[in-house]
Amino acid sequence: MVLAQPDNKHVMQAFSLKGKVAIVTGKSAVEWSISSGGDTDRFGLNYRCTAEATAASIAKTHNVRVAAYQANVGDQKEIEAAVQKIVRDFGKLDIMVANSGIATAVAAEDYTTEQWQQIMNVNLDGAFYTAQAASRVFKEQGSGNIVFTASVSAALVNVPQKQAAVS
Repeated sequence: MVLAQPDNKHVMQAFSLKGKVAIVTGKSAVEWSISSGGDTDRFGLNYRCTAEATAASIAKTHNVRVAAYQANVGDQKEIEAAVQKIVRDFGKLDIMVANSGIATAVAAEDYTTEQWQQIMNVNLDGAFYTAQAASRVFKEQGSGNIVFTASVSAALVNVPQKQAAVS
């Protein structure tokens, strides 16, 4: 039996983001993710903190289309609305990077209930709500990719860091 022969693409072509629409939540690592893709034509990003200025800088530096959107990932309705708006504005969604996360410099035994709930709302609920909103789009489109980021603290004892609840 003869198996299908895959296209013999250069590895960089196989991983090219050209023509893809991606949403990256969270402030950190956004420029790195765009510059590493190099040829991304369209990029929607979703985070707070000087988003418009950052988007303009990334667009100019890397010659890509970037737009800033503001949403609280811990609010299911808000992230759903933001994802739907990005899809309307860009015409599709290919990649969702659930990158939002917060940490504190508080030892686990000293967390208040409010600190714990805020961390879980962003780091756990936010990742789920983000993936949920994207998965609805991907199901309708028939394709899409979700990437979750996590802290290195999930895999090692990060002494003297006191961020027990981030991962």
